Amino acid sequence: MEDNTQNPGLKWGLLSGALLIATHLAFFMAGSNQQFGLAYTLTAFFIILIGAVVAGIIQRRHFGGFIAFRPVLKQTFLVCVISITLFCVYQYVYYNFIDITAADKERTFNVQVIRKMMTTFQSKPNEIADAVKNLEATDYHMTIGVFFYKLVQYIIRYFVLACIVSLIIRRKAPVTSNI
Repeated sequence: MEDNTQNPGLKWGLLSGALLIATHLAFFMAGSNQQFGLAYTLTAFFIILIGAVVAGIIQRRHFGGFIAFRPVLKQTFLVCVISITLFCVYQYVYYNFIDITAADKERTFNVQVIRKMMTTFQSKPNEIADAVKNLEATDYHMTIGVFFYKLVQYIIRYFVLACIVSLIIRRKAPVTSNI
């Protein structure tokens, strides 16, 4: 199957972003606040990872099987930026229009997780109470400032992923002598 797309990063970034949104909606529809949990976080990570790998491999094929680090980084990072931007815009809409109680649900979920985790690690009751009090005081609402903060935070994190994927995908052309 030959892919004639000139910009696979754009195609796979849009596809990864759409899959992130669809996955979040599936977790949301399933209930039990699992869209805030580790299972969703890992699912989102692997969706972006697979999109970046596929875009990088397609770009390497366009270059005839050999590609330097920079061109493959452009495509893998483009996948990350597009999918993360789409997801952050969706998150803003989700928190402010779809489920306006999402901030309270996330706070409740995080309080339950921290209680369970600190109890498992046999923390002192006063330490647990302090941690819960700090979490309950945290504002989980999605404003424009929080939107941009999360966007930049995710882009920085996924730049590291794009670099690692690009280092794995790159393949230097063999050196031939003209003797």
